[in-house]
Amino acid sequence: MKYAHIALAFFTAAALLAAPAGADPGELTERIPVSDGGTLIVELDHGRVDVLAHDASEVRIEARARGLGASAVHFDLRATGNDVVLTGSREAWLDWMSTTPTVEVRAWVPRDYQVQVSTAVPAAATHPAPAASSTRNIGF
Repeated sequence: MKYAHIALAFFTAAALLAAPAGADPGELTERIPVSDGGTLIVELDHGRVDVLAHDASEVRIEARARGLGASAVHFDLRATGNDVVLTGSREAWLDWMSTTPTVEVRAWVPRDYQVQVSTAVPAAATHPAPAASSTRNIGF
């Protein structure tokens, strides 16, 4: 029994040390200030992307992976000049699984901002927007 407690404590400590600090794996929530006329570029391995226009001078991103293997999905958001690039990829070990995590991205962009979206497995959606914002159609 004594060894079981020691082993449990060891594995718990190892798991905590191995976990990345900060944001949860498979999740990103961030805002980037931008000027008019830039482009949001979204490149994902797979997933759903919803884009809405708003009146703020910022790009707001909420990206999440849920389900089995979600911790192996990584998002990267960076500004390049007046453009914003979001990439999302999954670790190669997920390829053997018959199911993959659900990936969803919601993005809010200034009304005059351009949007480019690409996914290896397309799944984009547009929804009717409230009167204060508009939804951009995304083509593949």
